[in-house]
Formats: sequence, C-alpha cells, structure tokens
Amino acid sequence: MAFSADDIIGQIKKGAIKPVYFLGGEEAYYIDEITHFAEDNLISEAERSFNQVVFYGKETNWRQLLEALNRFPMMATRQVVVLREAQDFKDWDELENYFNRPAPTTVFVIAYKSTIDKRRKFAKTVTKSDSILYFESNPIKEWDIENWMKHYVAEKGYKISTVTAAILKEYLGTQLQVIVNELSKLMLNVPKGKEITAEDIEKWIGISKEFNVFELTKSLGARDVVKAQKFVHYCRANTKSNPLPMVIGTLYTYFSKLYIMSLEPNAPDARILALAGLSPNNRSALMDYRVALRNYPLKRVERALLMLQEYDLKFKGVNNVSMDEGQLLQEMVIKILQ
Repeated sequence: MAFSADDIIGQIKKGAIKPVYFLGGEEAYYIDEITHFAEDNLISEAERSFNQVVFYGKETNWRQLLEALNRFPMMATRQVVVLREAQDFKDWDELENYFNRPAPTTVFVIAYKSTIDKRRKFAKTVTKSDSILYFESNPIKEWDIENWMKHYVAEKGYKISTVTAAILKEYLGTQLQVIVNELSKLMLNVPKGKEITAEDIEKWIGISKEFNVFELTKSLGARDVVKAQKFVHYCRANTKSNPLPMVIGTLYTYFSKLYIMSLEPNAPDARILALAGLSPNNRSALMDYRVALRNYPLKRVERALLMLQEYDLKFKGVNNVSMDEGQLLQEMVIKILQ
C-alpha cells in the first residue's frame, strides 16, 4: 500500500507507530517533512536528550548503528534513531537481521534521498516487511507544479492563480523545498486570506510581473518584437533581474519542447500539453504553443536552439572579448526573432 507524507504524519499523530520508517525517493521535501515531524513528535522534548540520536550516512558504520538501535531507552517507553543522508550509508546488508526483527522499543527513521536499487536484498526486505513503513517520495510532475502551489498555499489560508504560480515555476524550477522557501517569504508579507499576486512576487521576491522570462517565452513564441525588446531593455537596466544563464536555460527548455512538438505536426491538444509538461486543462498555454508552432517551423526551431548554444558559449567567453551580458541578450533575442 502506498502512503503519502500526510498519511504517515497522520498515523504518527494517532499513535500508530512503526518500528522502522524507510523514507526514500528523489523528492527531498517530503522526506525532510516526515523526518522533522518524527524527530519533534515521536518522543517528548524532555526525553530527547537521552533517547534520540541522529547519524549521518557517510560518517556512520553498521556497528555504531546497531549498537544504538538495540540499546534500551532511558526512563522512556521508546527511543528514536535517525539516519540522515542514508543514501551515503554503505553497510545495508549488515542491517538485514535488524530489519527482519527490529527492536520493539526503538523507532528507526531512515532518510534516503535517492531511489533505492530494488534488486538488492535489503531493498526487498524494507519494501515488503510488515514491520517497516516504506515511503517513496517521487518528484511532482512538471505540469502539476502550479496546482501543487495552489494546494499548498490554500492549506496555509492563501490563494494564488495559475498564471502567478507559473511565473514562480519558471524562475524557481520544480524542487519543492526551493518553492516552499519562496512561498513562505511571500506568506510572511501577504495578509492571510488574500491572494498572492504577481505584484507581490515582484515586490517581495524581485520577479517582475511584466518583465520575466515567462513573458519572454510568450513574446518570442508570438514573434512579438516590441514586447521582446522591452524585456531586453528592462534587463539591461536591471542587470540582476534575469541573469543570462537562467534566460538561456529557460529558452532552451522552451524551444526543445517546440522541437518535439514540431516532430508531431498533427498532435492533438492533449498531446501538445503533455509534451509541454502542462496541465491538460491549460487552454491558454495551449493557444500560445499553437501560435509558436505556426511561427517556428522545424528549421527555425533548430536554428533557435543552435543560437542559444552559441550565446551560452559567448557568455562563458568563447569567441567573445567585449560584449557584456546585456549586449549578448539583445543580440541573441534579435537573431532568434529574425
């Protein structure tokens, strides 16, 4: 049975506690969320100094770990042993017997921030044992990041539109902890119950609601020369607002998606949105991509991708001795639009 982070936290709150929690997967945010909750709630604060110990995978050997796991709690009903960065721990086979018969007075929390190799013996044990709660923290799909943000802020008593969330995603990427850090900053400054707007993002994070890379991709896709040049002029006057490597990376992702779409000229709407990594209901983005596909046939997309590679190298000093970041951005945008 698959459990969510909320399920596991809810069970701990109810006192339904497993001897071992193996928290694995590529999305570190949920692993940290469960680990922190376990550390703060499995035993009382007064008991932690004697009955809670934290190890780190790279610094720990199996003897140290087994000694801690098998000792009895001091003046408490249970102790907690946490293994952080468990993906760096090497001696998993030495824990096989413990996994088969964990100590009844110990809760062992394992934070393994990677995908485990399920062919290994220990992996088969931790994923099938009734004594072990195995949790796999998978990354959120790119197309669902905006919905994730909306749900997250709603739980905190706020609102955010899909468009505003999309602006944040373009700048912050898909790592949930990075997103949560910035949303927390916004929620400190926006009254509870209000909607987090593009104006709030501009004021508190510094991402312009008009001159951001999300808007640049739209203007390039529409071949809107005037709007694209306004973006360039803004960036040249505000040099830290949109660093060229970030702009190039975002545009490369955008044109890479256009390239794949161009290989399927008769793809239905659902396929276009899937290739773009967007929600199936994002009709506005679908229209933007349809316009871009008309404006950029396959050869033009290939040319744009080569152009982005060229200006990435120029930014790094290859075949460029005098042009600054703003000049490179201006020339690159002009050439893409030609």
